[in-house]
Amino acid sequence: MATISNRKLQKIITLPINQVFRYFTAKEPVEIWLLDKNNTRIAGTLRGFDEYMNLVLEGAEELHFNKETQEFDKTVPLGEVMLKGENIVLIGPRAPPTPPPATVSAAPVPPPQNL
Repeated sequence: MATISNRKLQKIITLPINQVFRYFTAKEPVEIWLLDKNNTRIAGTLRGFDEYMNLVLEGAEELHFNKETQEFDKTVPLGEVMLKGENIVLIGPRAPPTPPPATVSAAPVPPPQNL
């Protein structure tokens, strides 16, 4: 049976706190899923965190998901908030908002001409 050395294992595994630190240092906007709040997410930029995964977010927004339209239809600005780590289910990069579909208009194509 193949074994992985301790050194290789350290390169493979990313500890959750290390990923949170990457979001923090890059000032990358994050989206957070909350326990028992399936239709609500919190988005913002990490300003601080601790070993219990308690997070401080700045520019936070509460996003409400509409099951019928399958889109986030309501955003509530929260400003600076602190989230308790035991209520956080998932932390990930915030997906950029999808632009509305573009309306394309084109000139009519002329009929072919006989040469």
